[in-house]
Amino acid sequence: MERDIQCSLNFGLLDGEPGTGAQIGFSRVVTDDATFAWLCDVFVLPSHRGRGLARWMMEVVKGHP
Repeated sequence: MERDIQCSLNFGLLDGEPGTGAQIGFSRVVTDDATFAWLCDVFVLPSHRGRGLARWMMEVVKGHP
């Protein structure tokens, strides 16, 4: 999994300021950086669900160049 993460485009969802906030969500995109991308490993901690955070994270992922 560590190598998978290193070779993917990753997005983290933090509760708080960058560098100090706790990670509460994560998504990973496997891509060849040219024509292929596969969204996988999407999660938000149960204690933070129901607030639209996963939907917002997916908007950020889809908007990434």
